[in-house]
Amino acid sequence: MFFIISRILGAAGRLYLVAGVIQLFVFDQFETVHVPFWVSVSVILGLMLLYTYRGGIKTLVWTDTFQSLFLVLGVVLSVVAIISKLDISFTEAVSKVTSSEYTETFFWDWKNQISSSKNF
Repeated sequence: MFFIISRILGAAGRLYLVAGVIQLFVFDQFETVHVPFWVSVSVILGLMLLYTYRGGIKTLVWTDTFQSLFLVLGVVLSVVAIISKLDISFTEAVSKVTSSEYTETFFWDWKNQISSSKNF
C-alpha cells in the first residue's frame, strides 16, 4: 500500500512540475491568451491518455527510457554547472565530497555513536 501511495504522489508531483513549467514558459508568455492552470493540466493528462491508449506498452517503454535518460542528463549537467561555478576540477570536487561528513551514509563505529549520543 505504501508503494502504491508513493508512486501516486511521485507521479502527481512530476505532473505538477511539468504543468507548472509549461504554464510559466509557454502559456503565460502570451498576454492575449489567458490559459488557466487547470486547463494546462487537463490538456497534458488528455495527451498522456491518448498516446498511452494509441501506442500501448511500446510507447510507455520509450517514454520511460527517455524520462530516465533526461533525468540522468539533468543530474550530469547540474554537476558540471556546479563544478564550473565553484571553479574547481572534477577530481578536486570528488575528493571534497568524499571527505565531507555530510556525505557519510553508514556509521560503522557504533560504539562512538552511542558514547557521543550520551553527551546530548
